[in-house]
Amino acid sequence: MSHKLMWIFLVLCSISIVFCYLFCVAYKDFYNHYYDTMLLSGVKTPVRLFLEEIQTDLDKGNLEESREKVAFLYQEWTKFYNAKGLDYDIGNLLVRWNKQLNRDEQEEPNDSQNE
Repeated sequence: MSHKLMWIFLVLCSISIVFCYLFCVAYKDFYNHYYDTMLLSGVKTPVRLFLEEIQTDLDKGNLEESREKVAFLYQEWTKFYNAKGLDYDIGNLLVRWNKQLNRDEQEEPNDSQNE
């Protein structure tokens, strides 16, 4: 009787190990897919779009604007990297660039009016 119980115990342990392994593999795949999607929407796409804008400026010959955008991208990436991607959102690069651009354009007329 004890021999039969030992075999039942071993079979149950084997089945449990297989199901735990399959669960862990499935969870890992889900986890990787979820974070890859988050990375794609939160980092990869905005940086790619910003790089496309830089490439467009280079193709048009706007070297000064391209340099400014590269410097801005480097500054934003440094902030994102230093925050380890947790506390700093790099997903709105174009919005921040346009806000900075609008702020710079608003400051210039005020400076010329004061002269």
